[in-house]
Amino acid sequence: MNVVLWIASETEAEIAKSFNEAASRLDLPGYLETNTPDQNRFAVLQWLQKSSRVPWLLILDNVEDQKLLSENWPRTGNGSILVTCRSEILAASPAAVAIEIPAFTTDESGELIMNIMNRKNASEDESLAAQELSEKLGGLALAIDVVAKQIKIRRRFETIRDFLPYYEQHYRTLHKRPKIGIFDPYYSKDIDTLWQTAFEHLEPDASRLMSLFCFMAPEGIPQWVLEPKCDVPTGWEFLKDPEKYSLEIQSFISCERTLLLAEDNIENKSSLACAYLCTNFVSLYERTGRSVRAIPKAKKALEIRESSATDKNDLANGFSDVGYSSVAAYEAEQGLQYLEKALSIAEASPEPDRYKVYNIDRFLRNHGRGNMLLGRYDAAKADFDRAEYYQPMIHGKNSHYDGEIMHERAKIAARHGDFDQAYNYNERAYELMSPGKPTHSSVMATRYQQGWLAMQRGNEVEAPRYFRDALTICQLNEAQRGNKGESARVKWRMSQIMEKQGLTDEAKTYREAGEETKKELAATGDYPKGITEDDSWDVFLGLLYR
Repeated sequence: MNVVLWIASETEAEIAKSFNEAASRLDLPGYLETNTPDQNRFAVLQWLQKSSRVPWLLILDNVEDQKLLSENWPRTGNGSILVTCRSEILAASPAAVAIEIPAFTTDESGELIMNIMNRKNASEDESLAAQELSEKLGGLALAIDVVAKQIKIRRRFETIRDFLPYYEQHYRTLHKRPKIGIFDPYYSKDIDTLWQTAFEHLEPDASRLMSLFCFMAPEGIPQWVLEPKCDVPTGWEFLKDPEKYSLEIQSFISCERTLLLAEDNIENKSSLACAYLCTNFVSLYERTGRSVRAIPKAKKALEIRESSATDKNDLANGFSDVGYSSVAAYEAEQGLQYLEKALSIAEASPEPDRYKVYNIDRFLRNHGRGNMLLGRYDAAKADFDRAEYYQPMIHGKNSHYDGEIMHERAKIAARHGDFDQAYNYNERAYELMSPGKPTHSSVMATRYQQGWLAMQRGNEVEAPRYFRDALTICQLNEAQRGNKGESARVKWRMSQIMEKQGLTDEAKTYREAGEETKKELAATGDYPKGITEDDSWDVFLGLLYR
């Protein structure tokens, strides 16, 4: 029997998941549900290298990183390795042969279009129209597949020639998969999906910055180009604030260093520039769970805005930041007071300004989190209901923020003992938050909570799987977060499952690793003190990811 292993290789999380599945399918000696991703990866690679009787094919699909390729490359064995990637240089370094997959020629494209449409006896003009369409699609197989199927399901077009003017007018829409009709079970994505995979997680400012880079050149862009000396067009105001657009691309330590340097260089500590800088500190600290450090920065920014002629939106956001950080630090009563001031400013405006100008949905979500912390679950659900009213108008239907609320509703259901309902809410949260950003901390939070819910439901088989997924994401994000607090919490939970399964030594290893990290982080004074044992681990995460 031949063995084919398909390893999705774009990210470490995908690789870990693929090796876990491979170890399970191969039923390797030493494989356990509780194994770490590295243990399963090592087991699979060892099997590939030692297997002398079973021929195998290892497919490393969509490789983007040389390091990931070299780390998962068997050195010996009775098999072959196929690498798919967009870089010939990357693939050629370990591979014996590099094969470029070119676009279809015009003739090949035209023939493919005719085959998809089942038009074997077409006229010469129809064949020429197919070739003309293929030229417009650049010979790209996926584009040809999508558009040909659009022609086939749209009965209004008798010929491809009839379709060409329609394509010229509606080419963007036509590059989406048909909502009805033909579906390819092996590849359901479309050209729009491919674009979204790369860019949908970017904030609007980041997308604009990327477009500017593309316009200039791929490299060698001097920093001074991004430092405007005069007014900038609408939508590009973020260029006036370099700390803001550099925030997301740095690790915690380097980002904090950048902000501290900027703070030292601000002469007027009561200026709006200082307030904006303080807001960036808040964003950085809250994203990494350091709410104790975030609160004084948020209060400083609010103090400046209250004493300046700042606009109402900035003032509302100032109150919101203090409220959010206070709730994150388990000072919920105080936090709610600040959040209510933010809400009162927003609610003083009629619709649609109420939700177009102000972040009212965010104010409501965080107000609900504060109510949850105080055990006011009905009030929290009312906050979430109101947030869900505004979210489709602001972010569209089924947004990431709808996932955030599902995550919170799952917590409420669990506190009422309805673990089945909590499981369903949390699974919906995962479905809404994971597309396009599978390693985001919000996705980690859903996997962690689903593991905990599996424990409560007595499912000791599913729980380790969810925790392993959560741990993989945590470990990927450690450098950016600047601490191992997220990983420590997951290891603590995993040790509880291992204890129940009789894996005493493994449980001890995980528990001690988690407790060591917890002790180190608590000693910094950057994190709040929780109320319960669970809280004492949650404090090392941002409020959204608990």
